[in-house]
Amino acid sequence: MVRVALAWLPYGGVPSDELLVHFALTEDQFVAALWQIVADGHCAREDARDIAEHYPRSTNN
Repeated sequence: MVRVALAWLPYGGVPSDELLVHFALTEDQFVAALWQIVADGHCAREDARDIAEHYPRSTNN
């Protein structure tokens, strides 16, 4: 999931339709899952920084 998120950074993030097809998640669910991965320490610090910059936590939760 982290690899996919990072691969799509140059294009503005993973498109909603790709998230639905490949992960069966909405954009908010995908971002929440990314943040859980970061919180659990399952990605490199550099990747966590990129995720934080491009996939901000939802304020809807």
